[in-house]
Amino acid sequence: MEKARNKKTLGGYPAVGVVISITLSLIVIGVFGILVIYSQELEQQVRQNIRLQVYLNSNLTETHRLQIENKLLSQDYVSKEDGTGIAYVSRDDAAKKFIEETGEDFMKFIGDNPLHDAYLVSIAREYHSIKEIERIKKEIQNMKGVFQVYYEEGLIESVNSNVTKIGLVL
Repeated sequence: MEKARNKKTLGGYPAVGVVISITLSLIVIGVFGILVIYSQELEQQVRQNIRLQVYLNSNLTETHRLQIENKLLSQDYVSKEDGTGIAYVSRDDAAKKFIEETGEDFMKFIGDNPLHDAYLVSIAREYHSIKEIERIKKEIQNMKGVFQVYYEEGLIESVNSNVTKIGLVL
């Protein structure tokens, strides 16, 4: 009779093990869900920061500058998701920002502001491939009044590959 009691007391609390197992499983699923949500949010933030820097010629009139802005705003590749499609940075604002960040006043020894007026153009998500960005760059570069178009070439490739890797891991 004693042997039967020992067996019963050994497995007498299986409900506790089941509750602990289910609790741990739900915690792991919850953490996984949070990771998925935040990874998508992080991807969106990074993709919103993919911008072309469009530098304008120095001798443009205000009217011509606004024509370029309107032409850029009318393009399909400009992101219209959150109102940050195009941002204008004047050469004076760029000089002030440079001086604040570096602490060096380059205009003292140059005598003039060598910077150009610029537009920061956010690119819509569906155009985030190297081929599309190059096509867009050439199209903008051919606009009258545009001095230069620049973007971080390695950034787009690394964003695309890292998003793919993160998706596979999750």
